[in-house]
Amino acid sequence: MATTLNVLIVEDSEDDALLVVNGLRRGGYDPRWERVESPEGMREALDRRTWDLVISDYLMPQFDGFAALDSYKTSGQDAPFIIVSGNIGEDIAVDAMRAGAHDYIMKDNLRRLVPAVDRELREVDVRRARKAAQDELDEATALLEKVFSITHVMVAYLDESFAFVRVNPAYAQAYGREMRDFPGKNYFDLFPDPTNETMFRDVLEKGRPAFSHALPLTCGAVRGDGAVFVNRSVHRLTEPDGRVRGIILILLDVTREV
Repeated sequence: MATTLNVLIVEDSEDDALLVVNGLRRGGYDPRWERVESPEGMREALDRRTWDLVISDYLMPQFDGFAALDSYKTSGQDAPFIIVSGNIGEDIAVDAMRAGAHDYIMKDNLRRLVPAVDRELREVDVRRARKAAQDELDEATALLEKVFSITHVMVAYLDESFAFVRVNPAYAQAYGREMRDFPGKNYFDLFPDPTNETMFRDVLEKGRPAFSHALPLTCGAVRGDGAVFVNRSVHRLTEPDGRVRGIILILLDVTREV
């Protein structure tokens, strides 16, 4: 069964456009195609719908392949853009690829067309999947950043040497400091405690979280209403490939419960 393909052909010759269409048909595609030959016609076609493939001649009476490529890039569409021309030298072809064209094919060598289209359609599927994954990651990161900033839970990220990488506003406020006061400073230079150091190293090396309850928050905590007590959890932070990044400290104020 032929694969339906919406194809925009930028070409001043109807006969040459039909050669391209027939080549796609022989390659197992069912082209739903439109031919344009002017800048205005191309912009209108790009605005009107999304295309699966754009094939452009290089030299045309009203504009050239580079102008067509500019219109394509301005439209924001990510379909493969392939130049099919009988009037393009190797230097121009290389320049076109650098400018964003995905391939170039000589009109006297159209047997290359279908393999190039097959390859570029696979590539665009990969690009779209990557973009979708990146968009999802960016959205999740933005949400986590917002939670990190507004939560009353105190959070600190330490690297493998137990130097602060980041703290959230709640953590800094608990110690009466600014967020910028922490990055780069070693945790145990600020808060010396051999017991904690042993426990942190154990979490880092073995990966098992550690939990403590109703710990007094000392070492600089400023609260006008007396001592502060927290439940603390310590977690190892790793990359997806398993590489250890450091540890995360999470402190929950439980003063009212003590």
